[in-house]
Amino acid sequence: MPFITIIRPANCIFAGLCIFVGAILHTTLDGFLPVLFAIISGMFIAAGGYVINDYFDIRIDRINKPERMLPSGKIKPRTALIYAGAFFVVGIVLSLFTGNVYITLIATLNSLLLILYAGYLKKTFLIGNILAAYAAASTFIYGGLSNDNLRNSIVLAIFAFLFTLLREFIKSAEDRRGDAIYEAKTISVVLGEKKTIMLSFLPVAGIVIYSIILYIQEVLSMRAFFLFMVLITVPLIVALVQLLNHSTRNRYAKTSLFLKIEMLILLIILIW
Repeated sequence: MPFITIIRPANCIFAGLCIFVGAILHTTLDGFLPVLFAIISGMFIAAGGYVINDYFDIRIDRINKPERMLPSGKIKPRTALIYAGAFFVVGIVLSLFTGNVYITLIATLNSLLLILYAGYLKKTFLIGNILAAYAAASTFIYGGLSNDNLRNSIVLAIFAFLFTLLREFIKSAEDRRGDAIYEAKTISVVLGEKKTIMLSFLPVAGIVIYSIILYIQEVLSMRAFFLFMVLITVPLIVALVQLLNHSTRNRYAKTSLFLKIEMLILLIILIW
């Protein structure tokens, strides 16, 4: 099912879950339909982002990920472009049914930024990484706005930004070979793999510092803070140290998947 595979359904479902958590974290559900439309809208826009990303990355993916739908020839580039556009349009239209103008503004802005990111900014130094981190963080704000829960959703958004920035650095190191051939100025092409991995410790430090701030402010309980240190901070540091010692493509891929699991654990800790 090439047209299903290309939208990364598991990632889209996770985006929908993030919107839902942003809406309900530490509050009650005031209205079901606005949240539902926010979730579906966000999932459509995320799907469009994945498709447009593959459209612009087809040359690099022939080297880095030749099994993907476009470089393997399972979907034609023009078809993928139309497919992505349809997802963005439907996502923006669905956002109107939330009844929140800010959600529609974010939906429109994110759609434009995802196109700009895939077409140009992804291949620039650091700007693309920051933009991708913002896009992930905005899913929680999207959900918070749908249920008047912006204050709680911002906590999740900050963690999502730091986690995604960390994952962006790892993915940049993983894709360095293909990016370098096509003269993309990504962070790993400019700095090299080792320095990129070392830079990845900065988002981890940010996660630690922010969790300490939340504990001091009594947003995190002692139990939650302990779980953060044991289940998130320590495993992240160990994973990065392992990458410094054994930076193979297979290890990069496993670390990237591991970071998704860690983000899910973080959500469970905060909800619990």
